[in-house]
Amino acid sequence: MEKNKTTKADIYKIDPRNIVVTEGFNSRCNFGDLDELARQIKEQGVLNPITVQSFKDENGEEKYRLIDGERRYRAVMKLISEGTEIARVPALFISKSCSEEELLIQQAMRNEGKNFNEYEWGVLARKLIERCGLTKSEVAKKLGKNPGMVSYWLQLLEMKPEIQALVRDGVVTAVDVRKILQANNKNEEVAYNEIIKAKNKADTRGDKKITLKDLDINSRTIAFKDSKEIKFGLRRLFSYIDKYNNPDGKFEAVIDLRDVLDKLNKDMTITEILDDIKKSAYAKAE
Repeated sequence: MEKNKTTKADIYKIDPRNIVVTEGFNSRCNFGDLDELARQIKEQGVLNPITVQSFKDENGEEKYRLIDGERRYRAVMKLISEGTEIARVPALFISKSCSEEELLIQQAMRNEGKNFNEYEWGVLARKLIERCGLTKSEVAKKLGKNPGMVSYWLQLLEMKPEIQALVRDGVVTAVDVRKILQANNKNEEVAYNEIIKAKNKADTRGDKKITLKDLDINSRTIAFKDSKEIKFGLRRLFSYIDKYNNPDGKFEAVIDLRDVLDKLNKDMTITEILDDIKKSAYAKAE
């Protein structure tokens, strides 16, 4: 049989050396443990067909653009480089007429084994928006995802590069990053330092991923939430106080927050409390 000729069957058998990886096409950034996958392939072969699109190169020879299955392809080429004889691998063909949008969608839908992480989904979503002109809502619909989730993936790609790298490499999830940012008033520099501290804890255990147990965020999250509510309450209080300003300067009212709280607990309204404070201040001034 000719080396480069495709075997015609429902699932094709192709020479992996004729596969071409298009730089920047694959949204996958983290290929995981290729050694383990290579061992499995060496023992059992490539069980799940990769997905390719055939084309002719400048010499008229048949080549295959890789659409899905780069982890399997990389593991196969690793084995070949180490001396393992792998003449052909199973492959499914995608029509040459498929658009870039269709190919990117197929990349996501045909994804086997190791799922995309949030960073990789974000890379795919951005490609569909920038290369194919889709809106966020259209991307969400085509990928079968929630629009809010797509928006967060894209927000992740705007964060501090070091944080993006940690999500990309699977050290921390995007969900945990959001929690860390919330606990640190959305300060990415502080959040990054907290993630690194947690990573150091995980490293001492021999774990590659951090968990919420490694992060000291529960008490800080509660404190941050309380701070936001207190800030809102004080702003409302001072907006009322501003209305009770004394333009003629005859008195200076002192607001005792504990006294205000005690009166609120007695079901007095804030206007009644401020009226009472104003009367007392006038009385003292006279």
